[in-house]
Amino acid sequence: MKNLQENYIKPLALIIRSASFHFDIWWVYKEKNSRSKYLEVLREYPQFFNNSLEAHFLAMVVELYKLFETRKDTVNFPTLIGVIRQDKLLDKKLLGEVESSLTALKPIWVKITVLRSELFAHTALAGLYQKGFQKANVTPKQIKDLIEGAKKLLNLISDGVDRNTYSFEQQATTATVRILDGLNKHIRQSG
Repeated sequence: MKNLQENYIKPLALIIRSASFHFDIWWVYKEKNSRSKYLEVLREYPQFFNNSLEAHFLAMVVELYKLFETRKDTVNFPTLIGVIRQDKLLDKKLLGEVESSLTALKPIWVKITVLRSELFAHTALAGLYQKGFQKANVTPKQIKDLIEGAKKLLNLISDGVDRNTYSFEQQATTATVRILDGLNKHIRQSG
């Protein structure tokens, strides 16, 4: 069980936490009400915030992709569930819940796959970047749902295997807002 925690569950928890932090920061920049509150800051430092916005989105997409990819030589949910199934580490009822949860998250992950493949892993021809977003047809709510679903899935597995769960309560939103508030204050005092 310790190897399962160390080799699969703990690394997945770190990936989920990273995806969640990147989403939090990206969403502070992107969400309409928040964006309008910090528009002056975003305009004052456009090179930083435009690149930061894209970097956090890219990092979030890559982390979410890693969670559900199907390669057998990487740490991901399908591989973890395969090991659990092979070694009979969960009873059939709980394994069924785990597999159902994974199946429920797959449609959103497929959209993340489109973003990763068509926008970030390969360079699209001119005009195809926007088409990649349209093709993915993913909303911020769906991305957040995928992150929250991954947290629940990991804890369902971890609790079932050895009565251990992970806290994902820490967020990056508060720190991001504090930084932006400080920059807003600085700009107003300098202005």
